[in-house]
Amino acid sequence: MKHFTATTYLFTPDFSKTLFLYHKKLASWLPPGGHIEENESPEEAARREIKEEIGDINPKFILNSKYGRVDNRAEYMLLPHHLIMEEIEENHYHMDFIFYAVVEKEEWMSPEDLELRWFTYEEMSEEKNIFENVREMAEQGFQLIAKELNFLE
Repeated sequence: MKHFTATTYLFTPDFSKTLFLYHKKLASWLPPGGHIEENESPEEAARREIKEEIGDINPKFILNSKYGRVDNRAEYMLLPHHLIMEEIEENHYHMDFIFYAVVEKEEWMSPEDLELRWFTYEEMSEEKNIFENVREMAEQGFQLIAKELNFLE
């Protein structure tokens, strides 16, 4: 069984921290994300999941390719920074579109009453309850941010 999902690593405006939510069932810290629904693009799913789990925070997605109209019939889609396949359990996989974004404020209440926590690079590296692939994607986000950035306004 394979499902398409979208995940967004959110960073503070000064790029010093990334936001995770605590997933009780998995007993692990994760970035906001979830399944892509029917008739939904990966970007739309990423935005919806952020709004559902974190709130209406208007993130600025970090671009890594062209974006916008090609002509009157086609447009470039927001490309993920990574596309990974995660084994969730035996014979159950998520093909996960990984995005990076920045948010302007650091405090709000989760609409789903989830526990939220900002992690610095060092805190994230020391936290035991973060899956290795989640940590790796966050580390790559911190590294990307140290380089040139283009934002989707």
